[in-house]
Amino acid sequence: MGNPLIAQNVIQEDLNRIVEWTKDWLLTLNIDKCTVLHIGCNNPKKEYVVNSKKLRSVDSQKDLGITITHNLKWDKHIINITRRANSMLYLIRKAFLHIDKELFVRLYKSYVRPILEYGFQIWSPYFQKDITLLEKTQRRATKMVTGLSKLQYEQRLKCLELTTLDARRQRGDLIETYKVLTGYYNVPKIRAVFVLNKNEKLRGHSLKLSRTSATSNPRLHYLPNRVVNAWNKLPQTVISAPSVNSFKNQLDKYLSQVL
Repeated sequence: MGNPLIAQNVIQEDLNRIVEWTKDWLLTLNIDKCTVLHIGCNNPKKEYVVNSKKLRSVDSQKDLGITITHNLKWDKHIINITRRANSMLYLIRKAFLHIDKELFVRLYKSYVRPILEYGFQIWSPYFQKDITLLEKTQRRATKMVTGLSKLQYEQRLKCLELTTLDARRQRGDLIETYKVLTGYYNVPKIRAVFVLNKNEKLRGHSLKLSRTSATSNPRLHYLPNRVVNAWNKLPQTVISAPSVNSFKNQLDKYLSQVL
């Protein structure tokens, strides 16, 4: 790793350049809305200044709809999105006296599930309490369908042709991995976030992955590490799909056989 003091100085220099740029273009920065999020237990928590004013330090910050905390745990984000999803379910319940299967699936997929899944490749939960909290929201939602409230959760999902949120996150991880490894994103060196296993004696497909070393839960459970087992179990027929849509179709067919 590089020298943290040098990295902090670089950040301050970047802030200084931003200030100069705003002056050149006659723009004004609202310093009261600018904050600093220090990430990591060993972070020296250097103070940063903009226009000679020290920036306020915070424990969490929302960026592009995802709440990031100083310890990189996702419980705060998950609490926020489950509250939003439950509020949406409340509005749906108030708006419709009778909700049949077709109406529920259309409403749930359009207005509720996207809240629970947006950006999960970044914040996918690894503590059971967080996984349970998310699933509890979908569990409650499926009881809204007329005639299904007395069935078991798994039966309700089957009737509605839905899967658990945990299963959908794993499917999404596999799709994202396929996109990165096959060059779907036109981003230089993005493939380097995954480590290919170069041991040719291993059985299985041609794009097997290896885990990177991890000493913390966030590192252990980020996408390139948590997806390794599920990805390596895929057959070559799925991995060699010629397009994203073809991969999804092959993947769904494979998952329906193994689950």
